[in-house]
Amino acid sequence: MSDIIEVTQKSAPASNSTQIGVQYVGMTPEQAAKQTIDLFMDNFPKLQALAKDTAEQRATELCNEILKKLENKQVRDFTSFTQPDVQFILYEAQKNYARFGEKEVMKILTELVVNRIQNDDKGHFKRIMDNAVIIACELSSTQLDCLSALFILTRVCFSDITTIEDLKGLFDYISSIFNLENINYGQEISYLNFKGCLQLELPDIPEIQSKQYNLVHSEVEKNMSQGIKQFGTDYGISEVGIILGLINAEYKSRYRFDPHNWIHN
Repeated sequence: MSDIIEVTQKSAPASNSTQIGVQYVGMTPEQAAKQTIDLFMDNFPKLQALAKDTAEQRATELCNEILKKLENKQVRDFTSFTQPDVQFILYEAQKNYARFGEKEVMKILTELVVNRIQNDDKGHFKRIMDNAVIIACELSSTQLDCLSALFILTRVCFSDITTIEDLKGLFDYISSIFNLENINYGQEISYLNFKGCLQLELPDIPEIQSKQYNLVHSEVEKNMSQGIKQFGTDYGISEVGIILGLINAEYKSRYRFDPHNWIHN
């Protein structure tokens, strides 16, 4: 199992500033948007008029979200949109969102693509992000929640947890934001393993939590919800699973993570 990373809880940064007189290097956001939509429409299967309009609307919506997020992160050069591998991953994201149109998936795809574009020079990280974009739309909300819970419980150590009451608060919070109860656990885990989001491992969650917070194993186990207990000790989370679980956790929780702490180039 890879090292557990200690993190300090913090909220996502917010910005209300207005950009005036922004200078872009190479391609502008408008040019990037036009090229991306044209690429999508040229390659997506030809549909009847109504379905075509819906697909184009969704593809445009996702493209605008990606560009807005990049601009908020102070990206000023959109030349990477001309690169074949970036165009491929943009098309994959648009194609999948155009098919399914789920807002939750759009948010996750946006974060994945933005991270991918911002790390275009990092080979291994880039490949993991590419795979995550392709797989994201093939997972249900419950499956993404399983990945998020596994990620937080087996890969993250929170610096402000010092007592069993603190840890119980974490367990309760995880159970409140992720759908872990009343699911067909075996079926969900089997599918996640099939999609490459898991790897054979022995992640004894009570053992992990008791050691990293220096707490009694039996007390830790007693304070775990049934939804968390069912994860068992057969599978750990893969690098693709970490990325998907991390992004989904940021979308649904108060936590913010740096993916480079877990995915190294």
